[in-house]
Amino acid sequence: MCKPAAEIEFWQRKEGSCLHRLDPRVKVVALIGFVALVTTLTSLFSLFLGISFLIFLISIARLDTRKVIKRLSWTVAVSGPLVVLLSLVTPGTPWYKLQVGPLVFTFTLEGVRLAVVLLLRLLNALLALCLLTGTTSFSELMLAFRRLYVPSLVVVLVEFTIRYAAVFVQELRRMFLARRARGFRVGRSLLDRATFLTLSQLVGALLLRSLTRSERIYFAMLARGFNGSPVRPEVYPVARLNKEDLLWGGLILAWALILHLLEMGVWEWNKL
Repeated sequence: MCKPAAEIEFWQRKEGSCLHRLDPRVKVVALIGFVALVTTLTSLFSLFLGISFLIFLISIARLDTRKVIKRLSWTVAVSGPLVVLLSLVTPGTPWYKLQVGPLVFTFTLEGVRLAVVLLLRLLNALLALCLLTGTTSFSELMLAFRRLYVPSLVVVLVEFTIRYAAVFVQELRRMFLARRARGFRVGRSLLDRATFLTLSQLVGALLLRSLTRSERIYFAMLARGFNGSPVRPEVYPVARLNKEDLLWGGLILAWALILHLLEMGVWEWNKL
């Protein structure tokens, strides 16, 4: 009997470069540590070096550049208004004035710099996340968190939330298809009262159907002996860390530490 496509993708290993073969525990610790260190930097040069290093690792991993850019574009588009707002509300030296009718918006140098720093920090974190998820399957990540002694309840909640998000979307598509089969047409505007009524009915029905389905799934799991342990731990047996794992993990963390030392001016102090 063939497995569903979602099941195959969920348990499928990601093969490719040397970064794909690294132990998931090393990648989780190294990249989370890298993000924690780099996102505290305030120097634009150091933040650019962090982005350059992550782009170098992504090129080594041979990830799809279009997918990475697509993920970054959505997040940057959402954070764009926040960046503009920071450059407006931060007090400092006026840099640019924009007049819209009777209103005058003043952008300050300090606000623009703060906005750029936050944007570069965000790009560092997103590139690290793309590298982690692009070289590690979701199941490997969840098992890595278990082996790093993350509370089992947290891992189970994250695991099943992500895993059954596709089921949630599939249920929504079925409801849309059923509405179209009955002659439903999309409203002209969100301000229309009928549109709000239709959306409220859709959300309510979706919540009820999701609750019913989740109860059936839960009872089916209990009937099969589920107790919060990994569903199939034998797929990824515990392996010892080798020299290559430790070398790559140390390199990633060492680069973040070097950026901190650069920002602190350690090399300038040594020259003195």
